[in-house]
Amino acid sequence: ATTITYHPPHTPLISTVTGQLATTQQLTSPHYWTQQIRQPVRFTDALTTLHTAGTTTHLEIGPDTVLTTLT
Repeated sequence: ATTITYHPPHTPLISTVTGQLATTQQLTSPHYWTQQIRQPVRFTDALTTLHTAGTTTHLEIGPDTVLTTLT
């Protein structure tokens, strides 16, 4: 993670490490991305944050419909 060049995001992101809106400082830190691999996924907290923010549409990006099948 330390050999990658990080750039500030152009779109707000909800972190599944914290379950909250991710900061630029987090998203540009190698430590954050190491935590992303090692820490439990706080998916429910992330969805709660999105719901509280008023979002109604979510996009699952991945090789399969793992999360979509839970709805």
